[in-house]
Amino acid sequence: MTYPRTYKEWSDLLYQLKQGEDEEETLLKLESGTLEWTAGVAEKITRLVFEVLEERLHQTVQSFQKELNRSDGSEAAIVVAIMNARRRFGFLERMCRLQVFPEEVRTSFIHIHAQYVQDTQKSLEDSAKADRSGRLRILIKNNSLLNYNNPEVAKPPQASSPSNDHQPKPFTTTRRRVLFK
Repeated sequence: MTYPRTYKEWSDLLYQLKQGEDEEETLLKLESGTLEWTAGVAEKITRLVFEVLEERLHQTVQSFQKELNRSDGSEAAIVVAIMNARRRFGFLERMCRLQVFPEEVRTSFIHIHAQYVQDTQKSLEDSAKADRSGRLRILIKNNSLLNYNNPEVAKPPQASSPSNDHQPKPFTTTRRRVLFK
């Protein structure tokens, strides 16, 4: 794996990130890359990272909205949509925290990202106020988008392999079954 050192290498990888190509591998390269932070390069890289951040935040919210629209009111589907959005927001925060950026640039990117997530969460909470049952509001509060930077919360669910001592139990019910003729 080669790590970026020049403006050209950085811009190519940032363009890949903007397009959503090989996201994890691209971000790993960027996290390990170096760059001489000179005046001309700094302005161009900062502008490019801002464009990538803006585009990816917009894509995240669009994907989130599509998933919510497809949820058909299912609480489980809504939670999955929220978790997917948190994972995407967490990924973008990693990009904002690249060590190659000077502290003030990094802080600025982190602030832009955090404000966008806060606005999205507030919008969700405001739209949930129309739900008379209050369940949607509770669901959105308990599964807040603001938990994107908690690694335990934001990581994608892992498929668990059954262990030898935990065999799945057959479905049983204590309810009485009634058959009609």
